[in-house]
Amino acid sequence: MAMLEGLLDILRLGERDAYIIGKQNFLPSSFIGGPRDMRQRFMDAIAPVQHFGKPDLFITMTCNPSWTEIKEHLIPTDESHNRHDLISRVFREKIEEFEKDILKRNIFGKVAAFMYTIKFQKRGLPHAHFLIILTNEYKILTPEAYDNIISAEIPDENAEPDLHSLVLKHMMHDPCGNLNPTNSCIKKKGYCKFKYPKGFADQTSKGIESYPIYRRRNTRSSANVDTLVNNPLIKQTMLTQFFEMNRTNVEAMELNLLYQEFPEHFVWSSTEKMWTPRKQRHVIGRVVTCHPTEGERYYLRMLLMNIRGPKSYKDLLTVNGERCSTFRESVGLQSDNSLLECMSEAASYQMPYSLRRLFATLLIYCNPTNPRQLWEQFEEHMSEDYTLNIDQLKAYNIITERIFSNKAGAFFIDGPGGTGKTFLYRVLLATVRYKGYIALATATSGVAASILPSGRIAHSRFKIPINTYDNVSYNISKQSSLACLIQDAKLIIWDEVSMAEKK
Repeated sequence: MAMLEGLLDILRLGERDAYIIGKQNFLPSSFIGGPRDMRQRFMDAIAPVQHFGKPDLFITMTCNPSWTEIKEHLIPTDESHNRHDLISRVFREKIEEFEKDILKRNIFGKVAAFMYTIKFQKRGLPHAHFLIILTNEYKILTPEAYDNIISAEIPDENAEPDLHSLVLKHMMHDPCGNLNPTNSCIKKKGYCKFKYPKGFADQTSKGIESYPIYRRRNTRSSANVDTLVNNPLIKQTMLTQFFEMNRTNVEAMELNLLYQEFPEHFVWSSTEKMWTPRKQRHVIGRVVTCHPTEGERYYLRMLLMNIRGPKSYKDLLTVNGERCSTFRESVGLQSDNSLLECMSEAASYQMPYSLRRLFATLLIYCNPTNPRQLWEQFEEHMSEDYTLNIDQLKAYNIITERIFSNKAGAFFIDGPGGTGKTFLYRVLLATVRYKGYIALATATSGVAASILPSGRIAHSRFKIPINTYDNVSYNISKQSSLACLIQDAKLIIWDEVSMAEKK
């Protein structure tokens, strides 16, 4: 009877699927990143909040690869994001020094509790998030208390020159809106997703959902803001300087290039903000792709891909002497095949799934005049992952003929990565299951099992012990539900079977 207790417990919980029943393996809290470890860390973080109240400050500290401590230890061929050892050590020292500022020097006031976590960005640069709870006498409750810690204004260049230069370098939002409609922050409706520019405020106040509206006084009369807004280097981008070269450079005017062709003949200097003639190496230019839902940014890209030698945005908006009000209007007047060009470019590098989503987007947002023609021209590209090739079809016919004629058989499918083995497996599983039969999908590794419909690793499906040794036996009894499931299966697929333990 003891052997059935686990089965009875499962049935009491309302479970009916056979794969739920079996042995469970639990990861202890000492396993870093496991569910118990993460829950334990979460509860450790919540405990101070329950005792002292909500955090007063949320601070993010980001590693700067230009720190002197990092640059002075790099050899000429080094790149900072490849030196994880150096980055981690320097950042750790900075974190410890910041801890002293918070806890010992009390730069924000006396601290009741604090916690932090460190994350690594994709390119290897770490950043830390701090939560700080201050004691009652140092709580941030008044506008003056906010202003003592946080400033949303540009520091005075004469009084704080170092802070002024750091803020301009690291904390300024690039011009957007009418000043730069192609900025990546612009949504399809022409608004900045970060809600810039912010409104002026003479004093700090509490906004919606208790978020503060920081003091941001109107200082347009000061030289600081005027210098920033009128700084020519801020307004100079690769695109605006491309226009400038087409107006002033004789070689550029003679070549009459598309924007994507320009890097083949000229080099962009990110420090000098200018194009110079290319003297060595052969490169291929490209223009960053845009989605049709990005609105004007998408249509601007289409114009740049088709109009040679434009000298300004005005040139892109002018068609046969007629000035258009939007890039979309200009595209419509200059090309009747804009959607065909969009699909043709995407078909050269996008997967079928992405192409289908793009096609649906074009139908909704771009109102093609002939949707059927667009579909028929790119039907083959959009349905590549729904069509078996010759080799796949041959294997499919042989295997399904054996399955539905009730003849036993074992088949080994071999081929390099990317040749469509997984797609064949998915088609076989779908065919068998569609007809109401049982098809089991297993794989040796968890990654391979995760991409098969209802896939499970072989150790879980067939109760294979994790640690194998001589004379090992599988823990499946003849009367068990798992044994009946295996006997009733019309098809069993085991991906990566050659990687399984041979003992």
